[in-house]
Amino acid sequence: MKKLLLTTALLASLTACQTPVSKSPVSQAQTTAQASIWDRELYGGADKSYDSELLAQREMLAAKFTQLEFQDLKTGKTLAYNLYIPKNLDPSKKYPLVLFMADASTAGKGLKAPLMQGWGGIIWATDESQSKNPAFVLVPAFSEKAVYDDWTTRPEVAMTLDLVKQTLDDYPIDRNRVYTTGQSMGGMISFYFNSIEPDLFTASYFVGSKWDINVLKPLEKNKWIFTLADGDLGAVKTHGELTAMLKADKVAFEQLNLSAKLPQSEQNAKVSALLAKGSTINIVYFDKGTVLPEGNTMTKGGEHMYSFDYAYKLAPAREWLLMQDKGAKGVITADKMQAKQLLDQAVALYNQKDYTQAMQAFIRADDAGHIKAKRYIGLMYLNGQGVAKDERKAFDNFKQAGEQGDITSQYWLGYCYENGIGTAKALNQASSDCVVQKIRTKRRSC
Repeated sequence: MKKLLLTTALLASLTACQTPVSKSPVSQAQTTAQASIWDRELYGGADKSYDSELLAQREMLAAKFTQLEFQDLKTGKTLAYNLYIPKNLDPSKKYPLVLFMADASTAGKGLKAPLMQGWGGIIWATDESQSKNPAFVLVPAFSEKAVYDDWTTRPEVAMTLDLVKQTLDDYPIDRNRVYTTGQSMGGMISFYFNSIEPDLFTASYFVGSKWDINVLKPLEKNKWIFTLADGDLGAVKTHGELTAMLKADKVAFEQLNLSAKLPQSEQNAKVSALLAKGSTINIVYFDKGTVLPEGNTMTKGGEHMYSFDYAYKLAPAREWLLMQDKGAKGVITADKMQAKQLLDQAVALYNQKDYTQAMQAFIRADDAGHIKAKRYIGLMYLNGQGVAKDERKAFDNFKQAGEQGDITSQYWLGYCYENGIGTAKALNQASSDCVVQKIRTKRRSC
């Protein structure tokens, strides 16, 4: 079955003969915007003509996406979608994937509607976002309302899940970094996906959404952020049910009550402080009335519809989502991410045999709190790499890192005890600390 020939020369055409789906580019005539002013009938969404930044950038950002079709050969149905492919794609690397699904107001309004309705889809493709976190962004365009308030789903929901899996097969995507997010209907689908395939997505960002509490128990073990406005009745109900379930089951979570009227920098600072606590579950609850624009005339659903863009403009929330990695232990916070980046830089210098610079980089990573940094510092002192050989300093660094829980440092500490390196030879001491047994048996505990 024929696949899309990527516009970037870095990837060849893709073929998957055993998969019962196909996809093809959509003609330009189907995707050309026909109006520059806000037109709910054209793109859906609440009236955001007041958002000059959105109006100035949405055409440019939407143009970065490729418009495609996904055909389910089992049913004969077709799902149109938008795909952002990172610039300068390196096929030897793996990239994150963000799935964004818009609200029902965009359904049936064409391919670009979920991109043009607000920030939710396009904000991941901004230069600022991509410079920090190059990622694929997948935005389906539903032809009809895809979920209902009785928790039933339409066929395009299952097709979207198949599309995600096909995209994982077709592109260089890191399966440890696959994320789902959506507003209203899109958030409902994200809740649903978490309930039926809780291990597929690394983390989720639910915005102004709701779902059947009876199937959301898997969320207790997942990483997610739920953002809602106090006047959004459906989302508030699900929020109440979720928090009651979490409390009853003694699952920790963090919540921030926030005014959307605060300057963006203050909102970001408060959300950063919330996420720095390291919880797997985080809730941002906008104060009632604060998401509504001045002169709002949308009397029904205004708190619901206008909360979406406030959620997606919270940069720390978006960055937290993209930090999460199935291959990492626990939650990755901004501090941990910075420490990881510093350690990666240090390891690269070490592998290049630039030992002097590597030592300085490992010290910076240690200052940032990376648990492995002292192990590398100890090894460099042990081998005299970039510094004068100093067995005592090697021993001290292994000991400190081992006490922090670095298993490999505990092995090296045992090696030092057994051979009298940097300390008196003391097998009894090593044995009492369980270090030697850990070395010999490769066990984490004695």
